[in-house]
Amino acid sequence: MARRYLSRRSFLRGTAGIALSLPALEAMGESAKPPMRLICIGLHLGLHGPAFFPKQAGSQYELTPLLRPLESHRRHFTVFSNLEHAGVGKGHPATVNFLTGTDKPKSRKQASLDQVAAATVGKQTRFASLQLEAQANQQKGRHLSWAPGGIALPQESDPRAVFDRLFKPVSGAARQSLANAKSVLDHVLEDARGLQSQLGAADRAKLDEYLAAIRDVEADLQKAERLDSGLGGKVGAAPEIAIPDGRRLGVREGSRVMMQLAALAFQADLTRVVTLRLPGEEHALSHHGQKRNKVRQLVELQSGYMTEVAEFLKRLQSMQEPAGSLLDHTIVLLGSGMGNASTHSTKDLPILVAGGGFRHGRHVRFGNQAPPLANLYVTLLRQMGLPVERFANSHGAMNV
Repeated sequence: MARRYLSRRSFLRGTAGIALSLPALEAMGESAKPPMRLICIGLHLGLHGPAFFPKQAGSQYELTPLLRPLESHRRHFTVFSNLEHAGVGKGHPATVNFLTGTDKPKSRKQASLDQVAAATVGKQTRFASLQLEAQANQQKGRHLSWAPGGIALPQESDPRAVFDRLFKPVSGAARQSLANAKSVLDHVLEDARGLQSQLGAADRAKLDEYLAAIRDVEADLQKAERLDSGLGGKVGAAPEIAIPDGRRLGVREGSRVMMQLAALAFQADLTRVVTLRLPGEEHALSHHGQKRNKVRQLVELQSGYMTEVAEFLKRLQSMQEPAGSLLDHTIVLLGSGMGNASTHSTKDLPILVAGGGFRHGRHVRFGNQAPPLANLYVTLLRQMGLPVERFANSHGAMNV
């Protein structure tokens, strides 16, 4: 049987108006060359420096407590130390400057890193960018993404709303039909089976992996929704009652499912730019005053966040594309505009970059003349294919 050739914009089509995007397949030929993606993960209060920064520079550094969860990915990430946003003031307002590199982005009308990238690469996808948050934001004005003109972009903290936006139609009739189905995949199974019969073995395996990942996310969402409503039971069990004021997902649980959704959105090329804000649950612990018990609890909490990041990198690496994995074609930027939350310092920002085709496996430590973090942002934008010369207060690109 002759194998089928597909357009990069092919869909699985089914009932209820469903049109499910496909991952990059060999049957798409040269048009399936993977694009570069960018996800910026912002830690509201940063990371405890002594537990994050290695003592040694170079490739032979000893993993610190906050880097140990990433041990299996050591050759896929780089740690940077002694970077700063020059001119950014101290205090909690610095947390919104992580991706802008300027103080008061609203008044300075500075677009954030993600939005500069989205202005170009976002023209080629259904969603120019996604702004996500791991937990409902109780503090107003804590944004990561800023559009040109200094406009703060709202963040979505409801995983179900994100999933529906990515994979479900908007018409009332279609939504009602979906409500009667266990999975969005129930509506495209017939088309999926027909397509699989026309694909090669590698593409069949990749399509199976993609559909299984969607089912996994749906199962996690169902579990999270039951927990949020105070309900137990097995996955898929229909709740008999609803408790509206149930438990809200914690940052770890929220970040886990949001990262799953980001990976799916990248794999289906629904977007190439995502921001994810981790609000943090450690404000009281961050003002530890060097008390050992508080520092220990702080590091344990932040180690949990890093464990979720490690799982995200593992997921991206497991998703194979032409010429590598999804991790090879995704720049993962992790960091904060807060260097030391205990003193509200904005010096020596905790920065980690993974994936994206860079040469990794190192700790890059700069000298006393700390370069602006914006230099790194120029490099990341160039890796995304943008011919930029400057970003914020940069004075050149950084050799990564």
